Amino acid sequence: MAYATTICGGWLSPVPGVNLGRALRLWFARPRAFRGLAANGMHADYSWRRPGQDYLDIYSRVQRR
Repeated sequence: MAYATTICGGWLSPVPGVNLGRALRLWFARPRAFRGLAANGMHADYSWRRPGQDYLDIYSRVQRR
């Protein structure tokens, strides 16, 4: 797909509904693979803890200049 962006060996489309459609097709066609994908996604840290600290570090460096 021309609009696809590579994300961790897969792709994420900016077109609404495309990613949901792919997930649903995988869920019906390969339920075991879907469960593995879902479990992997649940282990990722999507919190602001790390990015928040990165912003604070940048702000501190800028303040010292």
